[in-house]
Amino acid sequence: MTISNEQLAVLLTGMARATLALHNAVSGQQTVSQSGIPVLQGLSGVHAHQPLTLETFYARILLQSFGTPGPDLAYLSAELDRLTA
Repeated sequence: MTISNEQLAVLLTGMARATLALHNAVSGQQTVSQSGIPVLQGLSGVHAHQPLTLETFYARILLQSFGTPGPDLAYLSAELDRLTA
Protein backbone atom coordinates (compact mmCIF):
# COMPACT_ATOMS: atom_id res chain seq x y z
CA MET A 1 0.00 0.00 0.00
CA THR A 2 1.24 3.43 -0.90
CA ILE A 3 -0.25 6.51 0.69
CA SER A 4 0.21 9.95 -0.81
CA ASN A 5 1.09 13.02 1.21
CA GLU A 6 -2.39 14.40 0.56
CA GLN A 7 -4.06 11.21 1.84
CA LEU A 8 -1.83 11.25 4.92
CA ALA A 9 -2.68 14.90 5.55
CA VAL A 10 -6.42 14.14 5.37
CA LEU A 11 -6.04 11.19 7.74
CA LEU A 12 -3.98 13.20 10.23
CA THR A 13 -6.46 16.09 10.07
CA GLY A 14 -9.27 13.70 10.98
CA MET A 15 -7.19 12.33 13.85
CA ALA A 16 -6.53 15.81 15.15
CA ARG A 17 -10.20 16.80 15.00
CA ALA A 18 -11.31 13.65 16.81
CA THR A 19 -8.66 14.07 19.49
CA LEU A 20 -9.58 17.73 19.97
CA ALA A 21 -13.26 16.80 20.28
CA LEU A 22 -12.44 14.30 23.01
CA HIS A 23 -10.26 16.87 24.78
CA ASN A 24 -13.06 19.43 24.67
CA ALA A 25 -15.57 16.89 25.96
CA VAL A 26 -13.34 15.89 28.87
CA SER A 27 -12.56 19.53 29.67
CA GLY A 28 -16.26 20.00 30.40
CA GLN A 29 -15.88 17.81 33.51
CA GLN A 30 -17.93 15.01 32.00
CA THR A 31 -16.71 11.50 31.44
CA VAL A 32 -15.68 10.57 27.92
CA SER A 33 -18.54 8.09 27.69
CA GLN A 34 -21.07 10.82 28.53
CA SER A 35 -19.84 13.50 26.18
CA GLY A 36 -17.14 12.06 23.93
CA ILE A 37 -19.21 9.45 22.15
CA PRO A 38 -21.87 11.85 20.79
CA VAL A 39 -19.12 14.22 19.65
CA LEU A 40 -17.27 11.39 17.91
CA GLN A 41 -20.49 10.19 16.30
CA GLY A 42 -20.95 13.65 14.83
CA LEU A 43 -17.37 13.82 13.61
CA SER A 44 -17.46 10.36 12.09
CA GLY A 45 -20.69 10.92 10.19
CA VAL A 46 -22.28 7.80 11.68
CA HIS A 47 -25.65 9.44 12.41
CA ALA A 48 -25.80 11.08 9.00
CA HIS A 49 -24.95 7.75 7.33
CA GLN A 50 -22.04 9.38 5.53
CA PRO A 51 -19.58 7.11 3.77
CA LEU A 52 -16.28 6.42 5.46
CA THR A 53 -13.53 8.83 4.38
CA LEU A 54 -9.91 9.25 5.41
CA GLU A 55 -10.95 12.28 7.43
CA THR A 56 -13.53 10.31 9.46
CA PHE A 57 -11.48 7.10 9.66
CA TYR A 58 -9.82 7.84 13.03
CA ALA A 59 -13.07 8.95 14.68
CA ARG A 60 -14.73 5.68 13.64
CA ILE A 61 -11.81 3.69 15.05
CA LEU A 62 -12.19 5.57 18.34
CA LEU A 63 -15.92 4.84 18.38
CA GLN A 64 -15.30 1.14 17.79
CA SER A 65 -12.79 1.20 20.65
CA PHE A 66 -15.58 2.05 23.10
CA GLY A 67 -17.33 -1.22 22.22
CA THR A 68 -16.72 -4.56 23.88
CA PRO A 69 -15.09 -6.36 20.96
CA GLY A 70 -13.04 -3.30 20.01
CA PRO A 71 -12.09 -2.30 16.48
CA ASP A 72 -12.56 -4.83 13.69
CA LEU A 73 -9.03 -4.86 12.29
CA ALA A 74 -9.90 -6.85 9.17
CA TYR A 75 -12.67 -4.40 8.24
CA LEU A 76 -10.51 -1.37 9.02
CA SER A 77 -7.61 -2.75 7.00
CA ALA A 78 -9.87 -3.42 4.01
CA GLU A 79 -11.42 0.07 4.26
CA LEU A 80 -8.00 1.71 4.52
CA ASP A 81 -6.89 -0.17 1.41
CA ARG A 82 -10.02 1.03 -0.39
CA LEU A 83 -9.57 4.63 0.72
CA THR A 84 -5.91 4.80 -0.31
CA ALA A 85 -6.31 3.02 -3.64
